[in-house]
Amino acid sequence: MGTNEILEQLVKSSITTTIGGTFAYDQYTQFIRLTKEKSQLLKRVNVLTGIRASQRRLDDIIFSEDALQKATQGVAPTNLIHPTITTRTMDLVEIIYPLDVTLNFIEENIEGNNVEDTILDGVTKAFANGITKQAIAGDTSNTQQPKLLDGWLKKMAADALVNKVNLATGELTDVKAEFSKMLKAMPIEWKTDPGLAFIVSPDVYQTYQDQLGARATALGDSVITGTAPIRYNGIEVIPVPYMPGGTSKKIILTPLSNLVVGFGRDISRDKQYNGRKRAFEYTIHAKIGVQYAISQAVVLGS
Repeated sequence: MGTNEILEQLVKSSITTTIGGTFAYDQYTQFIRLTKEKSQLLKRVNVLTGIRASQRRLDDIIFSEDALQKATQGVAPTNLIHPTITTRTMDLVEIIYPLDVTLNFIEENIEGNNVEDTILDGVTKAFANGITKQAIAGDTSNTQQPKLLDGWLKKMAADALVNKVNLATGELTDVKAEFSKMLKAMPIEWKTDPGLAFIVSPDVYQTYQDQLGARATALGDSVITGTAPIRYNGIEVIPVPYMPGGTSKKIILTPLSNLVVGFGRDISRDKQYNGRKRAFEYTIHAKIGVQYAISQAVVLGS
């Protein structure tokens, strides 16, 4: 195929040979929005954007109900109770998402002029899934996956302030009983938080779904037909593909707003055509970080 024929294919597919650079503010916000929409978990957790430094402080303040005292006319209280301020830090790491799309795909695709939208949609979805996987199961000591950052599970396991619960050995058969143990371990301050959720693997979710579906009730019928969200004691149960299941299962119980994903201020996307490879090279650069704000608001079952 000659140069003119290549250019003809590019024009048909509405693809230019070079484009890129740092996103403008509206492009940045749109990319973050699309990334969140591609992940069921990212759209629910606390996503911080526009972070300028390589580290972000996460401060939280907790007020005690024990500060209430009997007032005495003309006498200042002597038993002063100060709020508890917790501080955690979130480190951001630079990441790159490289992707090659061959010219053969451009030539033979059935999308026509929509091929560029299809590629960008796929890149955004893969980018979102990659961030979700790292946020949950990232482990810089694991040689079987990219050493990008330590995710929530590893951070929680190493945190002495996180509430820990031992789950039943082997594959879970009575998920309800495990949920009960974890909810009992949650401190009273967060036990009734409206955003509280169980984050589980798909197989644990299905086991619990089967448990509820076996009940000869309207709830059991709704679970079987899939017309209602799955809950335990009013708390939503969310299946996430990257949560460990089977005999290595883990369950997280925490308010979703307590889980934090951070994006650096700048995100860039570059695209160029490489004639030697007969491929388009797409590259996304970004800085991301994951953390949770309050250790005591987490129960980890493992």
